[in-house]
Amino acid sequence: MVLLGRTIVLLLLTAIGASAFLGIAGLVRSLLVTSFQVRPFQVLSASAGKNDGELLARLLVARMRDVEDVLTFDLKTRPAPAAAVVENLSENLRSHPAPQVKDVPDIELKIAEVDLAGIIQGTLQLFHKGPTLEGFLLSSGKATELTVRYEENGYEQDWVQALDSGVESALGNLADTVVLALRKRDTPGFQGMDTTEFSRYIKGLREYHIYLQSFAGKEEGGGAATHLGKAIEEWSAVAQTTTSPRPLIYLASAYALASRYSEADAALKRAQSADANDPLVRGKESALRLAIANGMVPPLATERQSPAAVKSFVDQPFAELIQLREALVAARNGKPVTIAVLATGYAGVRSDRVEEGVSFVTDETVRDDARDYGSKVVNLVLSLAPMARVIPVKVMSKVGVGTTAEILQGLNYVAQQKPQIVLASYGSPAQDPAQERAFSALEASGTFTVAPAGNNSDSALQMPASLPSVLSVASTDPRGDLSFFTTYGNWVKLAAPGEHISLPDGDQKLVEIGQGTSFAAAVVAGVAALVLSVNPDLSPAGLRKLLTDTATKLPPDAKGHMLGGGIINARAAVLRAMDK
Repeated sequence: MVLLGRTIVLLLLTAIGASAFLGIAGLVRSLLVTSFQVRPFQVLSASAGKNDGELLARLLVARMRDVEDVLTFDLKTRPAPAAAVVENLSENLRSHPAPQVKDVPDIELKIAEVDLAGIIQGTLQLFHKGPTLEGFLLSSGKATELTVRYEENGYEQDWVQALDSGVESALGNLADTVVLALRKRDTPGFQGMDTTEFSRYIKGLREYHIYLQSFAGKEEGGGAATHLGKAIEEWSAVAQTTTSPRPLIYLASAYALASRYSEADAALKRAQSADANDPLVRGKESALRLAIANGMVPPLATERQSPAAVKSFVDQPFAELIQLREALVAARNGKPVTIAVLATGYAGVRSDRVEEGVSFVTDETVRDDARDYGSKVVNLVLSLAPMARVIPVKVMSKVGVGTTAEILQGLNYVAQQKPQIVLASYGSPAQDPAQERAFSALEASGTFTVAPAGNNSDSALQMPASLPSVLSVASTDPRGDLSFFTTYGNWVKLAAPGEHISLPDGDQKLVEIGQGTSFAAAVVAGVAALVLSVNPDLSPAGLRKLLTDTATKLPPDAKGHMLGGGIINARAAVLRAMDK
């Protein structure tokens, strides 16, 4: 192959002279592209077709491109060029093993036989700087073998593949071999796989891709579940022998999508111990970004929500704004966190995550909720923080009114329960020294408190949000713009989505819950629970600082309204907490 290229150039020198060649060579060198160059394979067979060398090269590259598409999650619908290439191969190559061929004569080139296109191609090959792939197929009475060579910057490797099983199958195996070898050169995570394991790994990825494309937020079943099962089967087999973390990462993701969470955790732990230098398992982002991106969701409120409903919840724009999915996976093994919610009560179903609660409103029970307002706040917190346990504390009536005495009774009760977080989901313009003392006492005892900034479209201070010991929260829309109704100002410490948020109903369908800074505060309370679940030693002041330091900065809106802080970033907050 190389000799052929040199022969062409020597003929060119003879024909046009050395000085003219040097000028052309300089021009060619200046125009060279260092991209991947594939040269037509040489096919030494008496019955080979005229274009079989080029077609074999195209077929192998098509197979290699297909493998790379799978590895990079290219889910676009694309044609299958390999099938068309096979049809154009001569009959003896399509129906391998090929018939016996005659002795191959010496190759002789004469000036008359070298066309201009061949001269130009040979010259470009001589000066080509990028990766090169070329091949040589030899068929004899006993075997047909294809030798492929890859060259790049001094690196050179040959592979030999028998074609006795048929050209399509053989080139598929060869494509896996070449791609794996090249991946091992520069990509961590592939060093522990051999070609057989890699081929099964790719088969699993193909099935996984089909599953992801067919799973559109609905309960998986039928064909979709079958493809997920096949992916698990392939990766489970590879996991038995490989030392690579990659199949284990995908296996964990598939297990989670199949609601097999204990097996998902086991696979993740194996991946983390398999290769500490793999970028997908390294450092504090050991939640594995690859699994995150493809649907790995822990069981959020699984006694009430199906995996499909959970997926729909975390796929909402408001959740994407605060990077909730990533935070949930990073905190999937977090410790339990208790949150007391001071609001209008809770009329929902009790469970091990929601206590019966207590009411301090005369002649009303905790179940006498005001238009389900308190229930929506509690359920939003539960959906955001799967490890949270909520204590509903009713301090406002079913018409949304509360007295100072009722609120102080509620705060006294909360202090006795010693929760890690208090969500004071109410507000008043009147300053109250007694409440200020109560909230200061909560902070001194180690309780973090968050409250809504208000829904007055102005910058007036609100109690208790404006207190130094309380984290005040304004509302944004899912794009990150301040909500039209929110209270704002430099005294407001943080913002979070407070509108266009939906929760699953009894039929597991998403239903919008309304709008208000109380929902924004609930989002912050849920994220704070995720943070404390991975770092329970954070003090209230330390948690406030962490949440504001990791927030996404928010510029003033079109009217010049601004905040003292930015929009909460759940992912950044949880990962920062894991670093501490």
